[in-house]
Amino acid sequence: MRLAPTTIAGRLLLSAVLFVTAALVVAGVVLAFILHQVVSDQVDQRLQAQAASLVAALSIDAGGQMSIVPGLDGPPFDRRGSGWYWQIEAVDQTLQSRSLAGGSLKVPPPPFDWRHLFSNRPTATDTSDSNGRSLHVITVTSQLQGRPVTVNVSAPAAAISGPLTRALVWLLPSIGILGLGLIFATLLQIRVGLSPLRKLRLSLQDVRSGASARVPTAQPAELMPVVAELNALISENEERLASARLSLANMAHSLKTPLASLSLALSEAGRDPTGALQNLTGQIDTRIRHHLGRARADAGAGHGRSRTDVGSHLSDLTGIMDKIYRERRISLSFSVEPDLVAACDEQDFDELAGNLIDNAFKWASTSVAVTAVKASGKAVITITDDGEGIPQHAMSRVLQPGQRLDETVPGHGFGLSVSQDLVSLYGGSLRLEGEQGQGLQVTIELPAA
Repeated sequence: MRLAPTTIAGRLLLSAVLFVTAALVVAGVVLAFILHQVVSDQVDQRLQAQAASLVAALSIDAGGQMSIVPGLDGPPFDRRGSGWYWQIEAVDQTLQSRSLAGGSLKVPPPPFDWRHLFSNRPTATDTSDSNGRSLHVITVTSQLQGRPVTVNVSAPAAAISGPLTRALVWLLPSIGILGLGLIFATLLQIRVGLSPLRKLRLSLQDVRSGASARVPTAQPAELMPVVAELNALISENEERLASARLSLANMAHSLKTPLASLSLALSEAGRDPTGALQNLTGQIDTRIRHHLGRARADAGAGHGRSRTDVGSHLSDLTGIMDKIYRERRISLSFSVEPDLVAACDEQDFDELAGNLIDNAFKWASTSVAVTAVKASGKAVITITDDGEGIPQHAMSRVLQPGQRLDETVPGHGFGLSVSQDLVSLYGGSLRLEGEQGQGLQVTIELPAA
């Protein structure tokens, strides 16, 4: 199963999301660490100040007993069980804050902290009181009249975790909002950054539909080599198309001239009494035109840039057929959407539409209808006759070269196959609909220009 996006935009967005997520996680961890250090330092400074005040307030009387100036048990060291404690220890005497309420601080040896190797700052340690409350303790050692004195001052661990938690409650959502903002900004950046590619695609569509002959050269520097290669390819294909069409025209002329001479010779009295040779000559001429038309179409690499005014060409073709089949008194209905243009070569359009309109007039009983509209970016042309129609089982067979269902009507069976080949060449479609005895409807769809 493929998990990686298949588009450039998807890959850029995925990489941006991964990078932003990783960066924000690292930033969140670093900020949380910094906040913890800041809050811890503030609590440590408060405890150190209290310890310094206690040391300064210590005295020894004549009997060798320590005493302390009253008033150092102010808030918050006066609240019992608050976690804000102090305890002074000498060799044979201990002084405590009122908040300890007769308890004692059992302080383990402080852990090693490399940050305090080159400073006089005391190292903090963690312990707990008799109520199980977690404590953060600072230990200060001093000398009083030659006697060693240890001062322990504590704060509840909540004094650090509480402010840190409150800060993270705001910090983490802010980081999340920042991440969403960065991803949204990345989406905008991707859209703006890839917009030249979308414009290039539209320019290629214009070239393919015939609206433009070349891809515009006003492109970002990164796309200039691609545009230059595309325009060079278009020019090369046009040159090859022109050369191929010239060769095919020469071939058609060289073949049709002898055939015309042969047909003229056979038309002389006595040369072809039964008319069989003349009929074979007509078949050869039709097959040559069919295969030359296929070769000309297959050689065309630049047909997408051709444009045909559907209305004027259909009007000319129906007008010609109406005159040719005037004796049959066929009623013609004609409706074409104004300004309808097909992305098709004019000669190819005349050949495919002419074949189909000719068939409609040839097989119609009383009427032929020709309509053309634009739908979903396609030029949709419908040719309907009220003739005998085609059986469903024979629909596909009549699209094959040389296949005819009725030998009594003049023709060689190449009209539908040639039309289908030309329509397919331009990326369109040809569809036959109807029932035997209910007429035939031929629908052509060509790209609209």
